[in-house]
Amino acid sequence: MLLALPFAAFAARTTAVLPLEASGFADMEAVTNIALVVDHSRLDSMRFVVELYGSATNGVEVAVGVDSNQDGALSQEEAGVFFGYDCGEWFLRGDDSAEAVCAVEGERISREFVFRKRAFSPEWNIVRVTRRGSGDVAECVSFTEERERFMLFVR
Repeated sequence: MLLALPFAAFAARTTAVLPLEASGFADMEAVTNIALVVDHSRLDSMRFVVELYGSATNGVEVAVGVDSNQDGALSQEEAGVFFGYDCGEWFLRGDDSAEAVCAVEGERISREFVFRKRAFSPEWNIVRVTRRGSGDVAECVSFTEERERFMLFVR
């Protein structure tokens, strides 16, 4: 009798976006764009974690897409998916195949958005993080590229 047991090891690379600089505007809007380099051929999933002090007056939006005009900034038209927290509610727009898990810890809240390989476009090359609202948001966004490192079959 032969028994085949697959075993896979995964590697991960995480990028964290620290809280954005103070805004010069009354609504505290601040934006940053981060280049996204992903080896899509080895990608298993992309995991985004959004953390903040949530309230009815603030929000953090993450957009992922293609910087088609190569200006270093992701516009609304270039974004393939939007997700985050806005005025007391978590949201996900643009891709219904993402999975989301919510955890609440006192006033600090976080949510994880996981995009499997089939839901993550190989053309996506930029992430935009936008903070809006008032009060102490103290947002933190991180994204992790989880990729298959090797596969071993034991017979």
